[in-house]
Amino acid sequence: MTDPATPPESSAAPAPSRRWLLAHIALPLGLLVAAYVLRDVLTPIVAALFLAYALSPAVDRLQRWGLPRGLGTLLVLLLAIGGIAGVAVAVLPAVLGEFQRFVEKLPELLQRVSAETIPAIERTLGIDLPNDLDAALAQLADKVRGRSPDALGPLAAVAAHVFRGAAAFVSALFTLLLVPILTFFFLRDFPQIVAGVRREIPERYRPGVESYFGEVDRILSAYLRGQLLVVLCLAALYALGLGLIGLRLGVPIGLLAGVLAFIPYAGFAVGIALALLMAVVTFEGMWTYIGIVAVFAGVQVLEGFVLTPQLIGRRLGLGMVGVLLAIIIFGATLGFVGVLLAVPLGAVFRVSFARLMAWRAAVDA
Repeated sequence: MTDPATPPESSAAPAPSRRWLLAHIALPLGLLVAAYVLRDVLTPIVAALFLAYALSPAVDRLQRWGLPRGLGTLLVLLLAIGGIAGVAVAVLPAVLGEFQRFVEKLPELLQRVSAETIPAIERTLGIDLPNDLDAALAQLADKVRGRSPDALGPLAAVAAHVFRGAAAFVSALFTLLLVPILTFFFLRDFPQIVAGVRREIPERYRPGVESYFGEVDRILSAYLRGQLLVVLCLAALYALGLGLIGLRLGVPIGLLAGVLAFIPYAGFAVGIALALLMAVVTFEGMWTYIGIVAVFAGVQVLEGFVLTPQLIGRRLGLGMVGVLLAIIIFGATLGFVGVLLAVPLGAVFRVSFARLMAWRAAVDA
């Protein structure tokens, strides 16, 4: 008898039940609706699930070696936090050194702006900019006096913006503290969670459900763990390249570009824009601009032809264009949490679509 949760293997096999067809359509749509309804509270939960998913193989291995799962979870989590802190400590001196050199150079840059940039703006726009701070304050005072009835509106808006920013900071800090706590409990209780969900599935549907989510797991593991290695490599290459060409704040810009590379093309776009802007602000020569373009172009070629094929390869199934489309679509629908859930939801939609197409091909054969 054909499993209702599994598509038929040939046209001679009986057609799957209506329940099977509806399940493969309703499951991804239901997950999308649930994510939309819960989008305001999902960010720390999804971040913790991703961390637990990435660290789970290490905890499983320690458990196979005889270590209690709770202790193994605590050990792996402490090692992960220690590793992140170690990298931060190793990188922080270089970043602080970059900022210190930039601050030391700042008076000279401001003098060049006053001597070269401001006259150029005046000539281009045909206006007279104030020559000193006193003149600027006087002009501002005149405008405030001339528009005193309307002055409270912008001030109130600024005050409201400040209070909203403070509230957002407190919320972000709470989320940051909540993520490792949730990660610990997800890691420790993961086998019990899976076993509990499995018990709730009727026995005749279990093989099909396990096969379905096994495919989803294959896509996620290939992408998340492979992409993590790609991000680390790109951050190191961008920071090293921008540092070698002598760009001010090149190391932090390179690290930021590498981290943002988790979103396809975002790291490249943001990184090269910031690097070129910094070169303009610091009045760098033409060779610096050529060096910036060479660094980003070279790293992009290396990523496209070496890093991504070797570290992620064809196991992904979604494809980088598919990942980008998933991020755009789910990000527009769900906001920031949609960016986090883009790959998992994209994997679920892909598996459902592939199985429906396989069933249709088998029926038409």
